[in-house]
Amino acid sequence: MPSRPQEPLQTLYDFSGPDGRQPGGALLEATDGFFYGVTSGGGDEEFGTVFKISAAGALTTLIINGLQIGGEPIGALVQGPDGNFYGVTTASYGEVYQMTPAGTTAQLYVFNPNIRPDDGAGFKSGLIMDFAGDLYGANPYGSEFDYGALFRITTSGVLRNL
Repeated sequence: MPSRPQEPLQTLYDFSGPDGRQPGGALLEATDGFFYGVTSGGGDEEFGTVFKISAAGALTTLIINGLQIGGEPIGALVQGPDGNFYGVTTASYGEVYQMTPAGTTAQLYVFNPNIRPDDGAGFKSGLIMDFAGDLYGANPYGSEFDYGALFRITTSGVLRNL
């Protein structure tokens, strides 16, 4: 069987630090045709960024200071039926945030097992969304015995531990 010719790898963008550092998680191809992603470092004050990039490699940094969304975003973003994006951060105990396509953000939930013992803490990956538009995630730490927690959260910020 003949082998397929390999296409050469093409770098779309090289991060420089101020625009982000340490991109992680899968890129999300959004309904507007752009790819959206996060960096856990770089940006303003080294707390990460959120960006969009075209298939041609034109990058736009939507959030230059990850503290705006809780600090150190991680994992892939998800896009809801409302057109907004949803993601998580890892600084402190973690946070779930919402971002409009223009980069306006809202805090949906801040995890803190010291105040709410059932809360998990931290993230190692992003969220997933079901067909009804609810978000699901996993915290590797916190909750009973510090074994972590699974949760569901609505796009209005109502969290329920699973």
